[in-house]
Amino acid sequence: MKQESRRRPFYTAGQDDAHATLQGKTTLGLHCRSSRSSCYISGQDDAHATIQVKMTLMSHCRSRRRSCYTSGQDDAHVTLQVKMTPMLHCRSRQRPCYTAGQDDAYATLQVKTTPMLHCRSRRSSGYTAGQDEARATLQVETKLMLHFRSRQCPCYTAGQDDAHATLQVKTTLMLHFRSR
Repeated sequence: MKQESRRRPFYTAGQDDAHATLQGKTTLGLHCRSSRSSCYISGQDDAHATIQVKMTLMSHCRSRRRSCYTSGQDDAHVTLQVKMTPMLHCRSRQRPCYTAGQDDAYATLQVKTTPMLHCRSRRSSGYTAGQDEARATLQVETKLMLHFRSRQCPCYTAGQDDAHATLQVKTTLMLHFRSR
């Protein structure tokens, strides 16, 4: 199950200073191709595949004008809850999620990094990427359980059988936000 990435185990999405720069390290059977955040699961049956992705979050907000507040935190160092929105792509004989270049023997995991920052502020309760006037560094730690079942429905999120294979994937993301 554990395999090395054929092309780029460390990938960085091409971003400008106004966007977040994603650096990801993938292990345990994740194949990252191209410079995008597309990871392919190798050696998995599309009928039964369960992925548990574990990540770590640590945020530093250095802006005094736009800073995130939590209880017991100052405006210089803030811990944020970041929820990653996964986009699941898998292929089935009946209902494909259609990913190009994939067959029925492979499930495709494509995680799109759209973080939802949960923080407390005097003006606004939430912030998005690229709003901090200074630099904000995020180490995202999130737990995702991605379920694939191709015969009935290619993607499930809850209510899985014991017959599903479990693949634990540890990924460390470092999001660097730079304001304009």
